Amino acid sequence: MARGGARPGAGSPKGARNGQRKRAVLKVMAETCSPPPIPAQPAIPTELKERYEQALADLAKHVDPLDFLLAVMRDDFTDKDTRIKAAALALPFVHTKPGEAGKKESKQQAATSAATGKFAVPSAPRLVKNG
Repeated sequence: MARGGARPGAGSPKGARNGQRKRAVLKVMAETCSPPPIPAQPAIPTELKERYEQALADLAKHVDPLDFLLAVMRDDFTDKDTRIKAAALALPFVHTKPGEAGKKESKQQAATSAATGKFAVPSAPRLVKNG
């Protein structure tokens, strides 16, 4: 016995009342609505762009890869996709994962830092040799 999947005759019939309304609304929207205008990008002077590219090339020669990725990420003239890729590549080197230590170690560290005063962990006893 088959189960699941499409069944013949299931669903609303073609040309149902709701479907006609939807098609009419979509038709009216297509006739009356126009897409929003795309904002114009500001023009960058060629001299400034050349100076910027030269500075970026000089920066790439004299810094480590992490500094270069961070500079690309913070750059306003670079396109958005490149900036996102640079940020994704630099992320593991800037921020460590919160779970680098084990659960027990992180709980012990939190408990030690929270305990103060008479609830603080006492230091180990000193061994003193008698006489």
